[in-house]
Amino acid sequence: MKTVMQIMWHLNNECNFQCLHCYEESFNPNPIDRWEFQLSVIDRIVELQKFREIIRVGLLGGEPLFDPNIAKVVDTLYDRGIKRVDISTNGSLVDKEMVKALKKVNVTMAQISLEGPVAKVNDKVRGRGSFDKAIKGLRLFNEFGISTGIMMTVTKFNLQFIEEMVAFGLKESVNIVSFNRMLPLGRGKKHKLPVLDAEEVKQMITLIHLLDENNPGIEVSSDDPLLYVPINGKSYTTNTYGGCGAGIGNLAICHDGTVFPCRRLPVEIGNTTNNSLIDIINSSTLDCLYDRENFTKGKCRTCDYRQICGGCRASALAFTGDYLQSDPQCWQNPEQRR
Repeated sequence: MKTVMQIMWHLNNECNFQCLHCYEESFNPNPIDRWEFQLSVIDRIVELQKFREIIRVGLLGGEPLFDPNIAKVVDTLYDRGIKRVDISTNGSLVDKEMVKALKKVNVTMAQISLEGPVAKVNDKVRGRGSFDKAIKGLRLFNEFGISTGIMMTVTKFNLQFIEEMVAFGLKESVNIVSFNRMLPLGRGKKHKLPVLDAEEVKQMITLIHLLDENNPGIEVSSDDPLLYVPINGKSYTTNTYGGCGAGIGNLAICHDGTVFPCRRLPVEIGNTTNNSLIDIINSSTLDCLYDRENFTKGKCRTCDYRQICGGCRASALAFTGDYLQSDPQCWQNPEQRR
């Protein structure tokens, strides 16, 4: 049986927003046509299907709708055998013609980034007018029958709005509302946005489980590996291995072909220009991520939940400078950073 894998392809490096929490420090504001290069990346992704079951390709940016080839990329991925293609967007560039084009090529889901259920919360992070533009885009996707999701990056600033965000998602008929903790990277580090401490991360994870259980009409979720750590004696997974998928179940490909285990874990492990994705995956630099029994440092090495969680390697790097250290935002770790 093939190992399942998701590919997060950051299609371009252009964006029309300057969000305060972005993991990038700067983007190019002018769209660039990279079609020939993008075709070569598609070849690499298709080649990987011989060795891994690719369950999803997510197209991100920058702002992927800025890319002049977005619909062509989606169509070509499907034509080459990829079964699911999603996009993650700020929603500001969405119009009827764009949605019709994406509907025609059968994009599976459009995820809209929002930082709060009302403009005065969202716009403090994403910029004035961004909320209204995003909601207009969200509703257009729904109108044309494309499944939608909302993703919120959680800080001390908007932690209190998680429940309202789920209620808002239900009201707007989205399929999923996802929450991920902010890390001090890029602009987020520059602007010193208030990251969650360990107890607040526990609060976030607890709320996600509670809201998912109590709202059967919508999926409430997170990519956070701590989602699988038992809380108050209750376990949320039957898997014996899971958690942080960096380099294991996920790969991130940047606009220039650079490959990271995860986009928030900027440890370069190869480039599609020079290497196949399977060679990059099989490289010795990823051994430590596969073998959690041999974590060399920190509390995560001896934690009872290392196989179902493993801690967020990106958090370890962002806070300590070493991705093999413990996840400092984990409530199981008494040496948490605040």
